[in-house]
Amino acid sequence: MKDLDYVKTTQLMAEQYSSNRFTETEDILESVCSWGKITIDHSCPYRWKHQRKYCYYFSTEKTNWTNALSNCINRNAYLVSISSDDEQGFLTNNLNEVDYWLGMSDLEGAWKWKDSGMLISTSFWNRGEPSKDENKDCGIMYPNGTWASAVCSAQNRWICKKKLIC
Repeated sequence: MKDLDYVKTTQLMAEQYSSNRFTETEDILESVCSWGKITIDHSCPYRWKHQRKYCYYFSTEKTNWTNALSNCINRNAYLVSISSDDEQGFLTNNLNEVDYWLGMSDLEGAWKWKDSGMLISTSFWNRGEPSKDENKDCGIMYPNGTWASAVCSAQNRWICKKKLIC
């Protein structure tokens, strides 16, 4: 059990560090963009999908939740958080009949989005979810668009999200 506690503590510390780094970067970009003197192409990188002010990357490979988070950070993005019915619909329409990691977990005892630390209020949970199983601490999206809790070491695809610059 000590090994599991160590892994959870280490994972939580890494998530908090990366979440703070991500938020600081977004704050800097917002400030620069507010100057209004910068014009940057509003297109998404190759193989990313555009919707409103964001770009989304739907992975084709599978990994665990922590590696999915790291992969998104390496792409200057974050595991997807969902803030509206419109965004939920966009994501659901772009799924490929497999489960995808979402940027949420309950490692702190409450389901929160990792990019903002906000409690999850919008709910697209599948029936009976989130599970009370203490081993299911990470969020996934089923092919039908509903959310579920899953074991963080499971292998799933993931969705990265990043804001368009200016």
